[in-house]
Amino acid sequence: MIFLLITIAVIAFVAISIKTSGSKTVGGSGKTSVSWLQFQSKGRDSGFNIKEIKLLQDLAKRSSAQNPAALFWSQNTMDTCIKDLVTDLRAKKILNLPENQDFLSRLFEFRKKMELEKPRYKNGITGSREISTLQTVQVVVQDYGIFYSKVLAVNSLFYKFAAPRLFYTKIKF
Repeated sequence: MIFLLITIAVIAFVAISIKTSGSKTVGGSGKTSVSWLQFQSKGRDSGFNIKEIKLLQDLAKRSSAQNPAALFWSQNTMDTCIKDLVTDLRAKKILNLPENQDFLSRLFEFRKKMELEKPRYKNGITGSREISTLQTVQVVVQDYGIFYSKVLAVNSLFYKFAAPRLFYTKIKF
């Protein structure tokens, strides 16, 4: 019985907290409001600490983004914030401090990760219909090695490959 009362109290507290957390928003006038909790959650998921998230929040407020949390998935917003940060650090003449350089390098690493996660960099073959004649293919044989071969003929029933060449093997001969 006591456990049930405590559970109900915790659920009520969480519900009230969620309802009132919408009043504290990140972003200025005319921008989509994002709760500080959502912004902090995105920042923590992206690998930044609280102090860095606070700085990113301030940068997001100054940027022209509709949604400040877009900083964590929009390359353009991230570029704008990095540019503003570098400008501020140069103006204060603290750009070359090790902690600022470390933070900037982490921002650039995060930006690079965002860039590489774009669909144009994940161009794998999604179906066998995309395999064409004279295309080089890589065949990975688990516990043995990696082979390369060329597609000689494509038919609706079969594929004809050239003799595979061993590229890398785990087994010593």
